[in-house]
This record gives sequence, C-alpha cells and structure tokens, in this order.
Amino acid sequence: MTLNNIETDWFLAQIKPNSYKIAEMNLKRQGFKTFLPMINETKRCNQKFVKVMQPLFPGYIFILLNIENGHWRKVNSTYGIKGWSVLTKLQLSFRKT
Repeated sequence: MTLNNIETDWFLAQIKPNSYKIAEMNLKRQGFKTFLPMINETKRCNQKFVKVMQPLFPGYIFILLNIENGHWRKVNSTYGIKGWSVLTKLQLSFRKT
C-alpha cells in the first residue's frame, strides 16, 4: 500500500490486557494510523443485560507504518503496547470471485 508515495504495510501488534483505548490513543497521538475493529457484546451486569463495545480481536491492534524508516521503534515504547517481538506484518491477498 502506498500513502503519500511512501511504502507502508499493515502490522499487527499485541497490546497489554484491557489497554486497547490507551494504546490506540497513544499511537494516534504519535501520528500512526490504526485500525481497531469493535463488536457489540451483551453482558450481564447487576442482574441486567448491558451492551458494551469490545475489540473484535482482543489483545491486538492493526497499525499502518513504514518499517524501513525506523518509526516502528516508537511503537515498541508506546504505552499499552506489549512489545516489538509481537509486531507482525500482515500478508493480505484478495481473490476475485
């Protein structure tokens, strides 16, 4: 994918437990584009059913970045991100049907 003539790829980073809001906010503050798909879940709380938004993939966030310019190092030290060792490039392919 190209963004302003710069080669960028989507990466999957692992986040700390219950830190998806903090991780997403801090990544956006640093200028990264993120994608955190959410799903509406129904949970029981105090004998009532409550709808809450939860991440579709708990513990993970998608980040668009250029790995060659060294900005991935910022991701490693972002509050809410578990660490660099779990940063994984996504290989996406689509088929026409």
